[in-house]
Amino acid sequence: MRLFLDSNVWISALAASGRCEELLRTCLGHHRTLTSNLVRDECLAVIERKLRARPEALAQFVRLWTLAECVADAAAETGSNDARLLAAAGAAGAELFVTGDRAVLELRQVQSLLIVSPRDAWLMLYPPSFS
Repeated sequence: MRLFLDSNVWISALAASGRCEELLRTCLGHHRTLTSNLVRDECLAVIERKLRARPEALAQFVRLWTLAECVADAAAETGSNDARLLAAAGAAGAELFVTGDRAVLELRQVQSLLIVSPRDAWLMLYPPSFS
């Protein structure tokens, strides 16, 4: 599956153990994980501003980010950063856009690109089996 992870998923994965960390590692290991330079720039800014006390977060982010497939960003004229990331993900053929941003989640779908939460992405990738 081709997934585009929003900046907030990357940051959550770095900031704390949990669903986003598990999702990021699984996606990088077993799926085509897409990213862009805009995601990188947004994450680096947040790491600098909010995670200064964790210098290992920067090194970990750079190492993990390089494992993803970097796709072209949409032009700045496309609109907000959210709109640009959605456009980049769609143009790159992503099937899922994974985000924790409520405003973006409310869109639900842009053309064939499904917009889902990290929890919903996990359930789509690994549905529970009842035996």
